Amino acid sequence: MSQPYYPAGQDSPVTTTWNERTCSRLEEIFIQHQRQLEEDGHRDLLPLRYSDIESVYRYSALSESKPERTFEPLTEKKLWASPIAVFNDTMEGAFFNDDSHAGAAATMYLNSPFCGCICFSCDAVHPLMWAHYSHNHEGYCVKYQRRDSALLLGEAFRPVRYRREPRRICSMSPDQMTKTVRQLFWTKSEIWEYEQEWRLQYPRINAYTCSGLLVPLAVIFGLRTPDTVKRMFYKETRRIDVWADSRINSSLQVRGSMD
Repeated sequence: MSQPYYPAGQDSPVTTTWNERTCSRLEEIFIQHQRQLEEDGHRDLLPLRYSDIESVYRYSALSESKPERTFEPLTEKKLWASPIAVFNDTMEGAFFNDDSHAGAAATMYLNSPFCGCICFSCDAVHPLMWAHYSHNHEGYCVKYQRRDSALLLGEAFRPVRYRREPRRICSMSPDQMTKTVRQLFWTKSEIWEYEQEWRLQYPRINAYTCSGLLVPLAVIFGLRTPDTVKRMFYKETRRIDVWADSRINSSLQVRGSMD
């Protein structure tokens, strides 16, 4: 029986051919396209794929040592893109490798410097999400309206698909291989299904997205968020319309007590 292969973080000789100039050019082209959509008013013409999900949420905790890391993403309308190798799922990007060439392509793709990942959830009131990603309910959650950001309407933003077993990479046509390899980015084990995760692929790792591309709508405080932290938010985010959603907070209170 074949064993799953875990490519995230593995060295690949192919990835060393990507230099800074190539990566910067890819990011530049991507940003130009996104800005054109925003400035020309084309965003309003984009279809709302997965139309049942109009808003997504990003859980976080306050960085006390470097609070600017908390507020810059809000005021500058940007987020940090990470490589999937640093995530808490040890099976990130896993697949059954039945073809050496396809397996090498998958490893190159998932570890490439243009495969940055930004994670969201479509559930704002899950107690485990608040416990795991918002410092045991002491942090906060940022609400994004998908219609406000072209990035959240494009092909690079999709829901994660949860599976009992990893996908299988085998000999297939180039088009099918490209499709299958890309799907690995949006595939996780079913044990993580409670997260209801959505992922945005950004063409750069360990970097912020370009300012202005991700527009926050609201900040939702946790049940244990200190008043001092709330006051910091009110002070630092005066330039944008950030508010505490009491309806969601009330729902969290009810759900937390019931669960």
